[in-house]
Amino acid sequence: MNRMDRRISQGIAFVALVSLGSLAACGDGGEYDRNALTIGGSQETASDGQASPDTVTSLSQSLSAASIDIEIATASARVNAGATGYALATCPTNSVVVGGGFGASLTLDIHMSRKYGNGWRIDAYNNGTAQYVTSYAYCLTGTSGTTAESTRIESVAAGASKCVSVSCPSGTVLTGGGFNHSADLMHVYANSANVASTGWIACGTNTTSGPVNLRARATCLSGVAASSYRKSTSSYIAATSYGTNAIPCNEGSLVTSGGLGAGQPLQWYIGKIESAAGTDRWRVYAYNPASSRQLLDVRVQCLTLD
Repeated sequence: MNRMDRRISQGIAFVALVSLGSLAACGDGGEYDRNALTIGGSQETASDGQASPDTVTSLSQSLSAASIDIEIATASARVNAGATGYALATCPTNSVVVGGGFGASLTLDIHMSRKYGNGWRIDAYNNGTAQYVTSYAYCLTGTSGTTAESTRIESVAAGASKCVSVSCPSGTVLTGGGFNHSADLMHVYANSANVASTGWIACGTNTTSGPVNLRARATCLSGVAASSYRKSTSSYIAATSYGTNAIPCNEGSLVTSGGLGAGQPLQWYIGKIESAAGTDRWRVYAYNPASSRQLLDVRVQCLTLD
């Protein structure tokens, strides 16, 4: 069973959920224009483009054999029409970021999803009216472990599709990952751990008229005796329809992040950890604009203590 505690401290809302036995810079395209961001209903102009967090959520999936948990930090920012903005969620003191996720709308093109300092940063370009983007940072507590990024960049030709993969160094454990690219209209249709859970894969289609750089980013944990694995579940989304699916880790493992593999037409706009009915899991929401059904493969990244 989950236990939810709500408390208000110094004007910031914190939500705590406990599930026993389960829980840069800009892209390579250069500097973004800095824009006024609306945060929590008030107008602020951030000189560095960063949005302050409007809510902080703490989700704990403590392992019964140890006091190692996952907490979630969140931050949201408004992205004006025709502009680029970002949300940066920072992990609390005495925790280490191990992965991240995002929530957006279909008009937001996600340029970047990656570890940034001890947090997670989401950059987005807005092709429609003003919208909000939310970043989720997944934070490991109760350990002195650290994380670092391994990255690999490749060029994707105009009109082409390519997958870029990067491995974690020997002696480290993959806990999450992401991507960034240098175009407003590159479509990333896969973003997850590889089958062996030793590295991260990002796949994209270049819809522009020139070459675009695509970088895969792996978040790698050291200083903790642990191992990781990937699980997946598949379903179809009907033509011109919205769909969603979710998958938990095995009992005794922590959900540290996740991703997806999808048919190229699918547009995914939310990928995050959720807690429901006593189970923590990774959920993806996507839209299928095609005239035929498309496969959505949802992939969760899981951490197990040795």
